[in-house]
Amino acid sequence: MTQEYEKYTPQDLLVWQLLFDHQMRLLPGLASPAYLAGIEKVGFQRDRIPNFDEMNAQLAQITGWRVEVVEGLIPNKAFFELLENRRFPASTWLRKMDQLAYLEEPDMFHDVFGHVPLLSNQDFCNFLGGLSQVALRFIDSELAIELISRLYWYTVEFGLIEDADGLKIYGAGILSSQGESVYCLGDQPQRVRFDVAEIINTPYIKEKFQEKYFVIHAYRELMDALPELARLIAQQSEEGRLYDTILSRQDFEDNFENIPKSINESALVVANTKISKVPKGSIGTVVHVYENKDAYEVEFIVNDSSIVETVFSNQIEEKVAK
Repeated sequence: MTQEYEKYTPQDLLVWQLLFDHQMRLLPGLASPAYLAGIEKVGFQRDRIPNFDEMNAQLAQITGWRVEVVEGLIPNKAFFELLENRRFPASTWLRKMDQLAYLEEPDMFHDVFGHVPLLSNQDFCNFLGGLSQVALRFIDSELAIELISRLYWYTVEFGLIEDADGLKIYGAGILSSQGESVYCLGDQPQRVRFDVAEIINTPYIKEKFQEKYFVIHAYRELMDALPELARLIAQQSEEGRLYDTILSRQDFEDNFENIPKSINESALVVANTKISKVPKGSIGTVVHVYENKDAYEVEFIVNDSSIVETVFSNQIEEKVAK
């Protein structure tokens, strides 16, 4: 596929200009200096939609990466294979005028304005390449890809960095969002230290701003965390559990007899330990069973609110009618 640059309309250019102008008024002082430097390195301009061929020529000289045209969202294997080959997938269509504030599916502004500038940062690119190798190692495991997707979400899409320049944004989902660029650094959301084990046990949010952001201190930290990610996923694959990242050894031994052999979708379950925001004893409904039959997505009702959590079999027991 190619960009077909000549097919962009005057309205497409106007959409690019309005979005570009708005974010460039906001982001100086909020965005990571590495990201802002990347905007200059790849040559983004307000009065010109980025040309992928020209952009790729710049990236090739800096990090060897390039942008690959895709129609939209692509399968996991194809996505990670592109990253492994130093190619970042990006769509070429731009949102409409009535979608300036929010768009659920990523368009070219998100893919290019949000992601491409940091493709000029070698440490960040090393992380993308390393993450793809971990993902392809476990590509046939639905649960493993879910956990890897959470790490991608809370870093590449919604990551924050705190270094000598202060607390800044580097996640593309924030950088391309008019509202979240300000919200994420405000008083409302929770910001915590980057921790792989916590991240892979934190389901991400798509329908609203994030409630929690994970903060790194340097881009190199992302790459350094990949061995721990691979270890945690390998342990899950080999043993069918991630007990040591969820519970202490004593907790595991105390609950061993309660581990269900199999729980089906729609089953009612009871939390036999505290799970994130879910108190022990809460009742939930299984909405998805992962392929290894030892991890589940469960919808709990807590204080009249619905909370969906990924849980492991030692954390729940089936509620049997009496």
